[in-house]
Amino acid sequence: MKGIYVFAFLTCITYARAVSLTLPRSNSAHLLSQDIESANSSLTPTNPSEYWLEGISHEGTSPFLIGGGSWTVFRNVKNYGAKGDGTTDDTAAIQNAINGKHLSMYGGRQNHDGGTTRKPALVYFPSGTYMVNTTIQMWLMTQIVGNPLNPPRLKATSTFSSSFPISSGSSTEINLLLNGWDLTDGSTLNFYIGVRNIILDTTCFPASGQMTALNWAVSQGTSLYNVQINMPDSSQHYGIEMLSNTGCCGGGSGTMLGDLTIIGGLVGIHLSGQQYLFKSITFNGCNTAIKVDSQFFATFIDMTFENGATAIDVSNCGTGDISLIDSSASFIGVVVNACSSQSGQGSVLIENFQNTNSGPTVKAGSSTLLLGSMEGTWVTGNVYVDNMNNPVVDHKQTETLPSTNKPEALLVSGTGKYLTKVPPQYEQYSSSQFASVKDFGAIGDGKADDTAAITAALLANTGCQITYFPHGVYLVTDTIFVPPGSRLVGEVWSVISAANENFANASSPIPLLQVGNPGDVGVAELSDLVLTTSDILPGTILLQIHMSGANPGDVSTSNVHIRIGGAADTLIDSVCDTTPEQCLAAFLAVHITPSGTPYIENMWAWTADHSLDGGVSSVVATGRGFLIESTEAAWLMGTASEHHTLYAYNVVHAQNVVFFFQQIESPYWEPNIGAPSIWTPDTTTWFDPDFSNCASTDLLCQMSWGMVISGGSGIIVYGSGVWTFFDDRGSCTGPNGVCQDNAYKIESSPTEIYLYCLNSKDTTNLVFGQTASGDEGVLAATSNNPGGWGADLAAYLGFSENTTSSS
Repeated sequence: MKGIYVFAFLTCITYARAVSLTLPRSNSAHLLSQDIESANSSLTPTNPSEYWLEGISHEGTSPFLIGGGSWTVFRNVKNYGAKGDGTTDDTAAIQNAINGKHLSMYGGRQNHDGGTTRKPALVYFPSGTYMVNTTIQMWLMTQIVGNPLNPPRLKATSTFSSSFPISSGSSTEINLLLNGWDLTDGSTLNFYIGVRNIILDTTCFPASGQMTALNWAVSQGTSLYNVQINMPDSSQHYGIEMLSNTGCCGGGSGTMLGDLTIIGGLVGIHLSGQQYLFKSITFNGCNTAIKVDSQFFATFIDMTFENGATAIDVSNCGTGDISLIDSSASFIGVVVNACSSQSGQGSVLIENFQNTNSGPTVKAGSSTLLLGSMEGTWVTGNVYVDNMNNPVVDHKQTETLPSTNKPEALLVSGTGKYLTKVPPQYEQYSSSQFASVKDFGAIGDGKADDTAAITAALLANTGCQITYFPHGVYLVTDTIFVPPGSRLVGEVWSVISAANENFANASSPIPLLQVGNPGDVGVAELSDLVLTTSDILPGTILLQIHMSGANPGDVSTSNVHIRIGGAADTLIDSVCDTTPEQCLAAFLAVHITPSGTPYIENMWAWTADHSLDGGVSSVVATGRGFLIESTEAAWLMGTASEHHTLYAYNVVHAQNVVFFFQQIESPYWEPNIGAPSIWTPDTTTWFDPDFSNCASTDLLCQMSWGMVISGGSGIIVYGSGVWTFFDDRGSCTGPNGVCQDNAYKIESSPTEIYLYCLNSKDTTNLVFGQTASGDEGVLAATSNNPGGWGADLAAYLGFSENTTSSS
């Protein structure tokens, strides 16, 4: 295989010979971009019969697993004895592949000896039908990946039997085909698990028997996409459940799942937990497509419901709010069976919905609230139409709102729908079109400096090869420039880590990964990576995006996460256990500059609040979460930003930015010390909030903002939650037990701002900022908007184009 890589290297980089790989930082990115722009791209789909993952060399390692020199990352289930012939019982072989052959040497993956990030496994299923007779159990840091060219089928036998309790202490047990929840940890600690390109099939199991295809009680950093679930028609089967019988919070703290097809069964998705984004899911023949037991907020985008009794059932009032955008239903009895409540609880937002041959679009109890299609925006819930802290009413309002003025730059041309993108898997390319960074000299052992090797690989591969990172920890000592024409693919979240003093200067921060230069236009795709720092490096920007896509979505990340501390691959995990000012670990998680137009899907930007690998109690202070300045277009599809000191999201003079789902947590150590005392705000260069609205003694005010919108236009949010759990890791100390004064801030007279389904936990105010008189004050108080986990506001339109009092 290395011969293939070398051949590809020689045939597609003749233009690169004049480019030095050791240019000074001030010039290198500019010169690289110039040369690359003139390159002749030769990355053309070859539509192979074999999936590239089967043909490449598998060189992934786990460098921080003690004695882990022979650890196997890539595991083809057929190498463990699975047949996939539709007849043989493959249960034991598949479970052995997941568990690995290392039990005696390293301890079982299921008991997490040595930590959770140090035992990665990519379990590959070639095409075929794999029969199983009991539950297949997954563990943390496991990805199940099938062949997308001809997805394999994991099929329950007619005599399938398992004993999975539906809740802690329950005597009721279910049959469960695939358990994605690692039952050795609570659901809110189930990170880094993935399933893709597979069919889960329960059609052989009796229709009258209870059967669940997948249990997905997981949290951030997980991925579930390109999965089909087949169940018998008119059966008692469930597609996806979210059940855990240890730990807290039921189905976990999820971010997103999408690009699924669920056919047949009693219930498609049985939803519980904290929050979720659902994207591009088709339900056909499910009696109830989505049944919600508990969920503080849920966002649904590009959903298709066909042939069923109910699309979304939230009638038990266990949901704070749902938003349903760019979706359709045909031959459905009731689309949304809503909650009958006179508070913010159970709010519903419908936008651009097509109802064909179906019953009520929204029904609550015996009342029909909405019939037929809705081209514009409709809501039942609390609505604010000005910035004077006055809801339309003090209880639920049901009305058609002025239509959201969606920027054309965010839409698929001619459809009126927002852009959604299927995560790239490159099945249209052959293994010869992939080049490993290890063939350019990268080591990935968490010790060697891989900067030059990665730079060489990206330069050589631009426009003609896909750059593959076998699992490992790749230390870099300077900015890695990602030029136009780049595609980077990791293996079970390969780690790229900032190292040395180049990243240490908070007065002059530099990016770990820089995607393009200002003015660059092209393609850049990143997937299955973790970006981190190897030490306390307060001058690190983990990801900076300058590049604009030649087409919408051309610049994208999928399943890429920011992790600062919390793992064995960083010294932060062994030293940051005292006070936050001793651990200014990184400057900024993600920076989208004015020229950047990224489509970001499923990203968890996490400053660690605990160790995944048995390290010290984490007290880590990252300066900032997402800084967004894009003036062209940006899509943030399922993002979580947790525990950053000054803010989770700061949207500054931006235009045409849409957020589908934000999950936000304040740092657990706040407000022991006010945020601006830890990281001095830089309001000039980095547009930091200055906390001037806070008294010097009001530490509950000097806490991380969930989101700040400063100026700009065309900013739209569908579903957001700011969760504050602690004051200095203890009980909340504010009036009536609140933890924090404010969640969201709006300032500097922005226009065309549409904020839908805002939520907060234990804050005094939901929205704060510029009032009609131009002063700063409360724009939406929590006390007026009870619901969800504390506060729930269906629509804040105080700065929309239809508001005359916002300037």
